[in-house]
Amino acid sequence: MERIINIILVFLLAFMPVVPAFAGAQTQTQPANRAELADCIKTFNTGFEKLYYLTLAAINEQNYKIDEIQTKGGYILFTVNNKQKFLASIVYVSSSKSMLKITSCEGDYNFSSNIPAGIFNYIELNRNKSF
Repeated sequence: MERIINIILVFLLAFMPVVPAFAGAQTQTQPANRAELADCIKTFNTGFEKLYYLTLAAINEQNYKIDEIQTKGGYILFTVNNKQKFLASIVYVSSSKSMLKITSCEGDYNFSSNIPAGIFNYIELNRNKSF
């Protein structure tokens, strides 16, 4: 009987340090390129109306689903991958300058910074084109 108790104790002591290692494995992981607020705001040397239409074209080019648009208020609601909803807000700064802010509708920034960067890059490449 004493021998069985010793075997059980040795077995428990041998595997006891492993338990805390597995307990820490339950932490929540975040995307490697998590978006910061500064990554979601950019000012362009473009008028309000032109930036609005360029933003619409950029969202369409990225194959995101446009849910709602309002030209007077200057916002666009769109969905990425049928699950994340975003708000693109265009703000009038001056006659030749406007600001674009892309944020999550849920209020968290646990999304890839590639989403606003892709839209900003499209606008930069096409802002000198006339339409």
